[in-house]
Amino acid sequence: MAYIEPQARQLIVDAGNRLFELGLVARTWGNISARVSRTHFLITPSGIPYDKLTPDKIVLASIDDLGYEGELRPSDEIGIHADAYRIRPEVNFVIHTHQEYACLMCATDTPVDNVPEEYKEILGDFVPIGDYGLPATKKLCKGFRTAFENYPNSNAVIMKNHGAACAGKDYEDAFKIALALEEVCKIAVEDNYLKKSKADKFDEIEMIDFYLNLQNRNLKMPDEIEDLGESQRVGNSFKLTLKDGKTYDCLVDSNFYSEETPKVANIHREIYKSSDALYISHLTEPSTVALSVVGEEMYPYLDDFSQISGATIKVSEWDKSYIENSSTDIAKKLKRRNAVLIKGLGAICISKKKSDLVATKIVTDKGCRAEISVILFGKGEPISKFHRYVMRAVYTFYYSKQADWKVKN
Repeated sequence: MAYIEPQARQLIVDAGNRLFELGLVARTWGNISARVSRTHFLITPSGIPYDKLTPDKIVLASIDDLGYEGELRPSDEIGIHADAYRIRPEVNFVIHTHQEYACLMCATDTPVDNVPEEYKEILGDFVPIGDYGLPATKKLCKGFRTAFENYPNSNAVIMKNHGAACAGKDYEDAFKIALALEEVCKIAVEDNYLKKSKADKFDEIEMIDFYLNLQNRNLKMPDEIEDLGESQRVGNSFKLTLKDGKTYDCLVDSNFYSEETPKVANIHREIYKSSDALYISHLTEPSTVALSVVGEEMYPYLDDFSQISGATIKVSEWDKSYIENSSTDIAKKLKRRNAVLIKGLGAICISKKKSDLVATKIVTDKGCRAEISVILFGKGEPISKFHRYVMRAVYTFYYSKQADWKVKN
């Protein structure tokens, strides 16, 4: 049954906070809607972070022609939600996410055809995958619509290289579907590894070792990872913090440091000199370290990775015998990007906002996990060069600036 408007507005706000708390979205990624009549639904606006969302900012839209009321523009992927309500009258709440394990499956272009018995009542016995389309395009909507129509017993659709859409009878049902989808995708990823490796039980580090072995028998995870630190810039200075809790005050335009200042300060200085970043952080999640060990330029398998981290991710090296050259090269390879792999040490991520830095780290590591999954499944293709650069440009010059403006105003 459709919701009354005030209730739907509050539920959408609550859902945004809940998705963020559950780790199913980062920053403003994903969108939420609720049906309020046979002909209309409410949907999250474009570019407003969930923690800034209020009931009055939710947009009323038409199911038939996507027309909307008010000054705020609805989510660019409004068509996916309208199609869900148009195709299935019993659907009253829709969540579109970029949740981790569903994204790993969408990177491999693999449907979930072995839904465990305990999840079939929630998801159906099959989770289809929709054809790829750029975000907010008719092609993306068509991929979702075709999959949703062709599998009428499925309550979720994985969208190739993009994310997932979950359509529920109500708010709670939609969340049950999203959480169940994440669990069955996790099971599918782990089962695939067990089948390929012949291992007795799943272990993430052993899976990463197996992946490295497939890439090159001589590749191994490092025993120790040097701490490259994190920092925040304020004016012409920055504060460098290491994992041991020690902090160091440094100047951007000076390479003079006391003997106690760690050499990695040079990396941060060069990045601040050559970019508008205000935050820098060292990412050392196992999947990211594994990709840095392989040491090859990355080509994104996921939309959000391409948008936030970069259309490609280059590889540099931290060599303390050549501090200035190494630091300069790391900074250079961050040009037009928010992440760079450091050979054998993980990645360095940068951002102008602290909240965006968190999202960049999440999305970068998810992108690395996606590439590992593609190798282990033996399926999946990177997003085309044209699409990668279009998405990065749109995000950099429009979407990110729009989000900043919305928050300020």
